[in-house]
Amino acid sequence: MRLEIIPRDPAEVADDATLLVRFNDDVDITAVLRLALTNAPAYGVLPGYEDAGALTVSVFLVTGESEAMTLAAGTGFDRYGLATAGEIRRAGFDVLPTTVLEDGAPLPFADRHADVVVGPYPPGYPAYTAQVPKQLRRFIRQAALPEFERAVRLFDPRRLTPGGIQ
Repeated sequence: MRLEIIPRDPAEVADDATLLVRFNDDVDITAVLRLALTNAPAYGVLPGYEDAGALTVSVFLVTGESEAMTLAAGTGFDRYGLATAGEIRRAGFDVLPTTVLEDGAPLPFADRHADVVVGPYPPGYPAYTAQVPKQLRRFIRQAALPEFERAVRLFDPRRLTPGGIQ
């Protein structure tokens, strides 16, 4: 799978825009972080993150609660959280609209996709791949976890889609 990120105009995401984060098992924030670390090099196209890429939380722009439930359920997720772009920015994180291509094809809802940029990939460390020793990967995760978790928790409390598993 080849991931490509295409930045869009930052003006697409006003401070009052509602952002949806989807999770099924967000109790294991480390699993979400692993994916962000693996995908970080693709985010080297974002201004200011050209060196090693960025750690991001994938979000979608929605018009409100009803649309959030529909989009989350329609993409197979039981749990979701909402926050405004302004809340995220006031906490010190960037919100940038991006289109994500997987093997050249846009992912579903590509026109609504954005990323909460938690920060740069930890500087001075190799890309997070299976070739990196397990102990070093654990160290990289531990270094990135506090700020990553802080960003994700801005979307609390979690909500369940109708029919979602408790």
